[in-house]
Amino acid sequence: MIYLYAYTNHKEGLDSVRRAKVIYDALKKQGIEISLLLNEFRAQLLAKEWGLPKGLTVENVNEIVNIAQKSDIVIVDTNETFFQEFLDFANDATVIYLNSSCEEKNYPNIITIDLFKDGALYPKIAPSTTQNEQIALVFKDSDYEKILLQYLDTINTKKMDLYWGIYFFVKYEEKLKKYFNSIIESENYYEILQNYNFFITASQQIAIEAKANNKAVIFLNLNKENNQCIDFIRNIGIKVVESLDNISFDNKNNKETIKINNKIDKIIDIINKNM
Repeated sequence: MIYLYAYTNHKEGLDSVRRAKVIYDALKKQGIEISLLLNEFRAQLLAKEWGLPKGLTVENVNEIVNIAQKSDIVIVDTNETFFQEFLDFANDATVIYLNSSCEEKNYPNIITIDLFKDGALYPKIAPSTTQNEQIALVFKDSDYEKILLQYLDTINTKKMDLYWGIYFFVKYEEKLKKYFNSIIESENYYEILQNYNFFITASQQIAIEAKANNKAVIFLNLNKENNQCIDFIRNIGIKVVESLDNISFDNKNNKETIKINNKIDKIIDIINKNM
């Protein structure tokens, strides 16, 4: 059995679920079944809308030792701490760790795949014949600090359609919807990838998925981070800014095509060698 665990919460968002879908779809094409593990019920509901199978809900990554057998393959996408029991389990099972932390991490007997370093996990989406020329503001899956409210008077929101993150506060919509051209529900995320040419996002995963599908992308580095993830994003031709003030797409940023190494091939190769 292959288990695929994706950790989500209001801060981390659903980027791990997006990567889980890439893995699930690739393995399904090969006739390989997986069991999806999630730690949060709302993510479970949206995962179903995105075409993922119904999964099991587990409290955290370390609970996997109570489910998986030592002959199984376990893929984990999380920033949680591995307890000793989980590390001991990895001595016998095949454990693949998807590291999205932007830092070097290595564990004994665990196969680590560094994301946002020399490649990433992303889907390839066939574009629609008619493209929406509005800007898709796919900020993140949450805006816990209500950052968007700070920029409503400085950006041209009427040229933007806002992706409504699953973790946005309910009453938040009442304040935002009157500013934007339209609101796009979270279950329609992949339709945005298919239909829009211009993306603004504060999610590294979303930025890469859009760029890999030949979209013009601006990444909001709101925390002004300087690490290997930001370097990777710049190297694949994504424009990086530190605020939404005076933001614009230029000719160089628009539709520039760059080959991005898709790490799904490496994951499938590891799985095939250990089945």
